[in-house]
Amino acid sequence: MKHHLLPAIIMALSLVPSIAHAYDFSAVNADGVTIYYDNNTSGTCIVTNNGTACYSGHVSIPSEAAGLKVVGINSSAFSECNNLSSVEIPNSVSFIGYRAFYRCEALTNINIPNSVITIGDESFFCSGLTSLTLPDSDLEIFPDAFFGCFGLTSITIPKSVREIWGNPFSGCNLSNIIVEEGNPYYNSNGNCNAIIDSNTNTLISGCRNTVIPETVI
Repeated sequence: MKHHLLPAIIMALSLVPSIAHAYDFSAVNADGVTIYYDNNTSGTCIVTNNGTACYSGHVSIPSEAAGLKVVGINSSAFSECNNLSSVEIPNSVSFIGYRAFYRCEALTNINIPNSVITIGDESFFCSGLTSLTLPDSDLEIFPDAFFGCFGLTSITIPKSVREIWGNPFSGCNLSNIIVEEGNPYYNSNGNCNAIIDSNTNTLISGCRNTVIPETVI
């Protein structure tokens, strides 16, 4: 499915890998943790890293830093932060970038707020996630977003999800997949434990217990 193709292309271009770079500014959050930011568009900023050190433990991202609204998590912002145990994402954040939480092995669960409408390519690639609640938003999920999250056994696709590119759950250990009733773009035809594209009637993603209906291509 290719709904809203132009916005998708623009977002894809904005989620390309980032090279270690000097951040624009840093600020200490309420817990005393230093968080690094890049300036974004006027009056906003996005979370990044300092190019050398990793975040660890619990990180609570504020909705505002240095008077700027925090609207996103940059490419590779938390990449390979193996001691990162939990992250609190504010409702001001609308996108999670390419490899934002790549190989965060200690990150077992995360609450993604309903403000998020884009989850980028490989954003949680081979992370330690064991549970996941996707936001109930006009959500777009890019390829391999949760690739290799072997601890994930169940996933529910909210009825508000509008675009799934490729298979975001490839390499997971899923045994249960549900698409909420009322989603106009995707379904789990007859509780088949799979994600089916309603427009083309093709299989998007399956799991160990998938039973593909005869009508599905």
